[in-house]
Amino acid sequence: VLGPAIGYILGGVLLDEYIDFDRVPANEITVQVGDQRYLGAWWPGFLATAFLILTGAIALFGFPRDIPGAAEIRAKRVSEAYGDSETHIEPGFGTKLSDLPKSLFMLLKNWAYVLCTLLTCTESLLIAGFTVYGPKYLENQYALPSSTSAYIFGGLAIPGAAGGTILGGYLIKKFSMNCSAIIKMQAIGAFLSLLITPLFFLVCGTPDLAGLTVEYANSTTTTGYNATCNSNCACPYLYDPVCGRDNVLYFSACHAGCQAKEGLDPTLYFNCSCITSESPGNIGYDATTDICSEDCTLFLVIFAILWFAIMFLTFFVTSTNATVVVRVVPSMQRSFGIGLQWVLLRLLGTIPGPIVMGAALDG
Repeated sequence: VLGPAIGYILGGVLLDEYIDFDRVPANEITVQVGDQRYLGAWWPGFLATAFLILTGAIALFGFPRDIPGAAEIRAKRVSEAYGDSETHIEPGFGTKLSDLPKSLFMLLKNWAYVLCTLLTCTESLLIAGFTVYGPKYLENQYALPSSTSAYIFGGLAIPGAAGGTILGGYLIKKFSMNCSAIIKMQAIGAFLSLLITPLFFLVCGTPDLAGLTVEYANSTTTTGYNATCNSNCACPYLYDPVCGRDNVLYFSACHAGCQAKEGLDPTLYFNCSCITSESPGNIGYDATTDICSEDCTLFLVIFAILWFAIMFLTFFVTSTNATVVVRVVPSMQRSFGIGLQWVLLRLLGTIPGPIVMGAALDG
């Protein structure tokens, strides 16, 4: 719950640092955060995480096979095994490798277990996809710097996921719910989450790109980035976009026909032959390296509220699902059932999640 969210917040801090901060002095960096050409330090987090994982793995070897009082906890644990299958398992079943096929077959016949596993897989698929592309989606749709989108995404995920997990466990304990009641509660949470899906239709307007989505000034076609106004510039096809005072994005300052510039953060361009509209509010320049965007503050606030609600409901459902799985599987199969569920969760959820989400965004 907390790991990915904290990772996004710390990642946002790192993205405020230049990608080559270890090799390039700060006074030699010519682009700043918010510039479309800026690249943040994405790589230190992977090194730190690898070190922490290895350290934690070594520490796990120091734990005993059972914690103190484990036998008493198992004896008091509630069992609502599907089809009363608990009574049909012989003592010692599951301790031999030859019992594996039969144990697998029994789990696949347990419809409560199968459906709960499919629920976990679908939720994991969505969470994995959001984890990879969520901040990038926020960055592109609302014209935010990468660090800001990571702060928002992770900052909302932490209280939302933690709150949903805690509330789910509290309600089960408070009302002593059986499996039937827990599943009904899950269905309500999933339905409410479904109602929030229009969240992803809240998008800020995409800036027009001269020569692609809108024509250049004094032109009636959108057949390419070259036009009469920049025909004598011999512009290279190096994407270095600038935003004109007409709020149109140009492939580069050269393609906007700009002849003079000043400043670095942001760079301001003047005498741009392809930009002929009047400056709104007498801004005094023709183009800038800032991002072309509309005022989407209201949409961003709505997105933040609904994203918090989705995280809350998603983890509310998945946390209670773990309780159902433990109860509907016979005690001698619980370890195998949980392990199998995690394998399927990876194969059908977290691994294809980013692939499916990426394909959907590309489409």
